[in-house]
Amino acid sequence: MQTLWVFGHSACTNYNSPNSESWPSILAKKIGYSLINQSYPASDNLVIFTNIIESNHKIKADDLVIVGWSHPSRKTFVLNKDNPHQQACLTKSMKINTPKQTFIRSEGTYGDANANIDFWKKMVPVKKSIEYYDDWYDKYFDIDEQRINFKAYLNATELLLNGKNYIPFYFSKESVKDVLSENKNNNLYWLEYLQSNKRYTVGNPSHHFNSEGHRQWANIIFNKLNA
Repeated sequence: MQTLWVFGHSACTNYNSPNSESWPSILAKKIGYSLINQSYPASDNLVIFTNIIESNHKIKADDLVIVGWSHPSRKTFVLNKDNPHQQACLTKSMKINTPKQTFIRSEGTYGDANANIDFWKKMVPVKKSIEYYDDWYDKYFDIDEQRINFKAYLNATELLLNGKNYIPFYFSKESVKDVLSENKNNNLYWLEYLQSNKRYTVGNPSHHFNSEGHRQWANIIFNKLNA
């Protein structure tokens, strides 16, 4: 049986809806594929790319891969149990596990669900008095570097999935600024879609699909698959 593989952030999860009503589940049922969803809320592009690398050997040539790329301003760190600075902030950190790695990130460094959708489009880091993450923001954060890394993940994914059916979508138009070589009109942008179709969201302040939004997004990807 063919498999639908999904990698991404919260836009690729059920997010407060029953799992059977999430767009990956709806799409998998619609095309008659089994589903493996390797998406986790608050994932950055490093987590997403790592998941793709760790799963690639299992992805068959006739499978379908959909990747919901995150914003390049998001940042996670590989958890190092011997790093005392990381250990000191674990109680204020989110953990994201891939098959082979554990990543940590601040619970609030990048804004939160109460931010308006225009803030979400840019995802500007916000300090939260957590020393490990605030130090990174103060001393090391550079959006150009983040975008270079993002572009490398995109190019590497194209090579890894060469010959396989791969459909990407993006966090927002701003998230791919200076990243995509060509900003095509048929690219899918999650936040712009939500902003144009507010009836498909769970409502402010949580900018995520409601049940109807999940159904509509599944249809959009289905139509793209068959274009």
